[in-house]
Amino acid sequence: MPLPRQIEHALKQLSFKRILLLVFLLLQAASAAIYLQIERKQIEESTATIIQNTTALHVKNIQLLGHLIRRQLLAIGESHFLAQTMNTESLMHELQAEWLDAVFILDSSGALLREGSLFPLEQLLDPEVIQSRSFAKAPFLRLFQTKGNAASVIFIQRPGHEQIGNGGMMFSHAIINKHNGQLLGYVVGFFSNRTLDNILVSNARRSGVTLGSLGALVIYDTANNKLLYSSLASTLKPGDPFLPRQLTDSPYSTTIKHYISPQDNRERLGAFAPINNGWSLVIGMASDEYLSSWHIQVAVSVAVLLFMATLQWMLVNFIHRFQMQRDQLEYDALHDPLTGLANRRSFDFWANTAVSRSKRYMQPLTLLALDLDHFKRVNDTYGHDAGDAVLTRVAETLRTVLRECDLPARFGGEEFIVALPQTPLPEAALVAERIRAAIQELVIYTSGQTLQCTVSIGVALVNGQAIEAALKEADAALYQAKEAGRNCVIALRADADKNDEIPREK
Repeated sequence: MPLPRQIEHALKQLSFKRILLLVFLLLQAASAAIYLQIERKQIEESTATIIQNTTALHVKNIQLLGHLIRRQLLAIGESHFLAQTMNTESLMHELQAEWLDAVFILDSSGALLREGSLFPLEQLLDPEVIQSRSFAKAPFLRLFQTKGNAASVIFIQRPGHEQIGNGGMMFSHAIINKHNGQLLGYVVGFFSNRTLDNILVSNARRSGVTLGSLGALVIYDTANNKLLYSSLASTLKPGDPFLPRQLTDSPYSTTIKHYISPQDNRERLGAFAPINNGWSLVIGMASDEYLSSWHIQVAVSVAVLLFMATLQWMLVNFIHRFQMQRDQLEYDALHDPLTGLANRRSFDFWANTAVSRSKRYMQPLTLLALDLDHFKRVNDTYGHDAGDAVLTRVAETLRTVLRECDLPARFGGEEFIVALPQTPLPEAALVAERIRAAIQELVIYTSGQTLQCTVSIGVALVNGQAIEAALKEADAALYQAKEAGRNCVIALRADADKNDEIPREK
């Protein structure tokens, strides 16, 4: 196969290999994507289980805290109003429980009788309430009275008061004389957001549950769509309605949902559960955290895929270049570097097969021996570059005149051999004459010079003998052509003592 065709074939092979590699890489990427999606689903399912368990735990803890605080407030009220054993020291002792930050004992009109607090009262109460020592005008007392329950709870918002976490839960328990039903007064307990944070977090840790640094624990007043408590820092004003849209579709559903937290616009996976009093608890884990390991896995997978793709691409190109170099070496070993015709080694390989085929199928095989006339004179007169140009043009002429199945070869210098399979001697002689006439008509331009050349050709039939014997007979015919005056064709007849000189084409 000529080198240009080898190159074209190799390029087609390279394109095909690259397409196969791209398909393989796409299959690898698709497999990795499917695996990562399955891995993400498993992570989200595990996270959903954690959120459900955490939600149930926190709902239970909040309800238990409320129950304990009410029981404690009732005990404090009965000690003060009925047993009259509660003093300031005893009241401060009650604050040693982890769920109370302040206790206030009020008479039936709201006047402050006794108080105990773990923080300055200014954090919770307005200045006029402190100065008048009366809760009569305090909004939360009116709200308690409006509810009309013996035990009530509301959330107090105190923006800017970081010591109590900007607010907390206010519990109230009315103390009533069981004998006559008379309202004796109120016991009000305060439970700050900061304390709520500590209790919920510590209880969760003891249970082996964590929401991460970006986890959200939010309590909503579902009826009024207002924020009551949040473990997240918020740029929104307390009390603003911002229940996540994804949760308002079915606010009492226990289904785990993805939602965007209005407080920090972060995507979370969360659960929505009712507590009591129209309040609901939202527990959420940030996607950035529970998927952090998955994101690392994605990054590593992409890096590995890119590395493998680059490596495989380089390997395919390396193999292609190696194949091209091998083809080039093979081509150079079997072809003349100047003319691109087959060399002696290539001719011997081809001839052995051609002779065997000729014998097996009883088909004629003819050899032409060509020698350019006075070629040494061309080199001596015009230089070797001109001689190379002549040889190159002669090789082109041979390719043009001969068939695809014929084999032209350069044996060295100005000597060429042409093998004509399935061609008897008379027809081979005519082919030789066409070659001679075509070379005679060549006009070669080189270095500003115009050259022409002629060729002498000897024709011999390979008549069952070895290829070396046929080459000797072709050389003998060529020698006779030289003796006959050059620029002619001599065919060596196998059945006669003399050879035939082929008439020149007119």
